Amino acid sequence: MNAAIVTGATGFIGRAVIQKLIDNDIKVLAICRNLNSPHIIDNELVKYVKCDVNEINNLIDKVPINYYDTFYNFAWAGVDTTLRCDFDTQLNNVKSSLNCLRVAKQIGCKRFIGVGSIMEREIIDATLMNGVKPSKSYTYGASKFYAHMISLIEATQINIDFIWAEITNAYGVGENSTRLINTILKKIIKNEKLEFTDGKQNYDFIYIDDVAKAFYLIGKYGKPFKRYVIGSYNPRPLKEYLLDIKEHIAPDKKFEFGKIKYTGLSLPLSSFYSEDLKKDIDFKPEVDFNTGVKRTYNWLKNNYDKG
Repeated sequence: MNAAIVTGATGFIGRAVIQKLIDNDIKVLAICRNLNSPHIIDNELVKYVKCDVNEINNLIDKVPINYYDTFYNFAWAGVDTTLRCDFDTQLNNVKSSLNCLRVAKQIGCKRFIGVGSIMEREIIDATLMNGVKPSKSYTYGASKFYAHMISLIEATQINIDFIWAEITNAYGVGENSTRLINTILKKIIKNEKLEFTDGKQNYDFIYIDDVAKAFYLIGKYGKPFKRYVIGSYNPRPLKEYLLDIKEHIAPDKKFEFGKIKYTGLSLPLSSFYSEDLKKDIDFKPEVDFNTGVKRTYNWLKNNYDKG
């Protein structure tokens, strides 16, 4: 890998991957919708181009053919908003993903790296079991799974190396979202009640720097037509993570378990492992959960409005 295209370039994961790529002297064409974003990285190895992925075909006339060898597609609308459950938004994400794959081929990229979610695993159980009535909360996972499958088929037809990487649960410095870790830490900062399910459902959290490292290694060494799970290699019940947060961040706070009913499915611990990630790219996470959550908490304290 010598030069890469990255969509979703100003998003939480996209910009972290760009930083990792340029740290390793990879030239990057960064695709974003807002060239005035505060998340633009000032570096001579990065060139930003304004282009909405819904109009990704316009990119063909803006880049030299056969210059960029790898295409990372992080662009995805409605990741942590109510649009996560919006059918039209998520179906449009599938269409945009497929169009990005086709454009990658047309401009001469040799490999395409699609970005999935661990929720793809959950959606299979939630929709294919007889008698199960899945809620709209599974819309996001279903759309990721659909994008994965249809892109895999198309990549085979147009002859481009295709890799799909499912992220377990990314967190870390630089993200101000409503996702679980952020929500808990913000509640601690605002001195709000800390009420949870019984915490028996399995999770795996991975720090953003390790996510970026994994994507860099996948771009460089990943095997074509493989699916990788990007995680910490240490999945466990959610309650154990929450007790770690209590011990290291908020020992004086009361964590109340069993106050909220959990209506989802709990994936088996085996769903979070990816032996191929170790074997193919020798990926080793560097930031343990306690260290990562402390960094995130300290960053949020300085960057989050308590009002």
